[in-house]
Amino acid sequence: MGRKPVEKRRINDPETRKKWIEQLMPIYMKSGLKRFTMDEISLKLGVSKATIYKHFESRLEILEAVVHSKVHEIADFEDRTMDTSIPYEIRYQNAIKSASLRIAGISNQFLLDLKELYPDLWIKIQSLQFFAGERAKAFYQEGVERGILNDFDPAWLAMTDRIFLVGLSDPQFLIDNNLTLQKALDNYFKLKSTGIFKK
Repeated sequence: MGRKPVEKRRINDPETRKKWIEQLMPIYMKSGLKRFTMDEISLKLGVSKATIYKHFESRLEILEAVVHSKVHEIADFEDRTMDTSIPYEIRYQNAIKSASLRIAGISNQFLLDLKELYPDLWIKIQSLQFFAGERAKAFYQEGVERGILNDFDPAWLAMTDRIFLVGLSDPQFLIDNNLTLQKALDNYFKLKSTGIFKK
């Protein structure tokens, strides 16, 4: 008869998990998802593997938490465009700055690893494109109706954003064109903002 497996007791401490994810996120965003073993994660967090396993069941759970946190962070900025107590132009600028800050640091290697290793999580990121497109359409509609934006079809403006996001979701396209996610985003919004606002 073999030994009975010892059931590990998990510690339900959201603050510790959140702190660790925040520490690990920039490392994964820069280097991708394949490189780090639990030994290396333990070293980077400055705690033992046994301590990590009290909070996370596996390396996969850590990676999923990192990706979920980044997805939530990216989606969160959309709500800011709908706060009508802030002037429209400021909301537009804030949305761009916010998107840039949230996307900054995401490497092409991270995107490649995510698409290959975690297709379910990749699909979640892609699903944000529809959500963002619908929010963008409403935001552009407001700008046109208030005479702030040139008289473009809001659905068309939102569609250009969606096409752009689809292009960004192909890490090989970025690599082939010597682009980072950040550089592509900066250039796109600079080009777009000079064309849609009325002088």
